[in-house]
Amino acid sequence: MVGALKRGREFRRVYREGKSVSDRLLVLYYLKGSAQEISRVGITVGHRVGPAVHRNRVKRLIKESIRSKEGIAKRGYELVVVAKNDSCHRNFREIDQSMDSLLQKARIIPG
Repeated sequence: MVGALKRGREFRRVYREGKSVSDRLLVLYYLKGSAQEISRVGITVGHRVGPAVHRNRVKRLIKESIRSKEGIAKRGYELVVVAKNDSCHRNFREIDQSMDSLLQKARIIPG
């Protein structure tokens, strides 16, 4: 089960205390949370990515990618996914592959 990070202070805590991995499309910040049964995810897509239509599309693709990994991912993490500029011109397959590689680097899913 996946929850959401909603408040700025929750995002800042993950940035400050967590670790990060990145590739050409995304940056993943992750922090092992308390012994919770769910992981919480926040998504950030800045204005540099493009207009609102493109930013919202990228957010939807990232959400779907995370949702598809719900059964195999370890629980109890707080994740923040930051989209880079190049992500607005990519399809779901490319975003999903990027998310896979980042979660494997962070050892949140087996790889």
